[in-house]
Amino acid sequence: ILYQVDGIRDGGSFTTRRVVASQRGKAIFSTEMSFQVIEPGLSHQAEMPDCVGPEGLEDDSIGWAKVAAAMADKPQPEAAIMRQTLRPIEMRSVNPVDYMNPTVRPAEQFVWIKTAGVLDEKAQDPGLQHAILAYASDFSLMGTSLLPHAVNFMNKKLQAASLDHCIWFHDEFKVDEWMLYCMDSPRSSHSRGLSRGSFFSRDGRLVASTIQEGLIRLRSD
Repeated sequence: ILYQVDGIRDGGSFTTRRVVASQRGKAIFSTEMSFQVIEPGLSHQAEMPDCVGPEGLEDDSIGWAKVAAAMADKPQPEAAIMRQTLRPIEMRSVNPVDYMNPTVRPAEQFVWIKTAGVLDEKAQDPGLQHAILAYASDFSLMGTSLLPHAVNFMNKKLQAASLDHCIWFHDEFKVDEWMLYCMDSPRSSHSRGLSRGSFFSRDGRLVASTIQEGLIRLRSD
């Protein structure tokens, strides 16, 4: 993969970079990143929702293992196979989705999330923390826009893909400590679903926000 970095702007407090990743002469990924020198300023935030903590909740990987067991004699959708391999991130849903028997639900979900292990001292770099959370922020977000339609990634007629994904970092955090990922979807239309996410630390700080638009096309064949 060839990464081409374009220095858009170098300011006194903000720096912007655009990166295009290419493979075999074709662009496969593009991103724009803005970096800021930390400074004091006006501050407010949305309140963290009141919900049960991660202690005692079943790990989502166990739920996917149950799906795999129930479909042991049937061809498994790619989503089910991939979910079982996502071991680096531990997720515990407050109200787990029933992938085998989907029902109509409000377009919101709460998931406790952290790395599956404790990061060593070398991995405490803030940039690496941000990169790991950006990676984890993709999990479950697009699926929020499917909840009101009783559709999920087990549906073989569903064609799903991330169209764009944005993340903003507001405060310090540690990805090897539990954070509450609160997601909602205000709209889906024209085979696209818009989903929003907020990461709260255990002490109630809103540390990051995400927005994603995804393709959620139901094929007729």
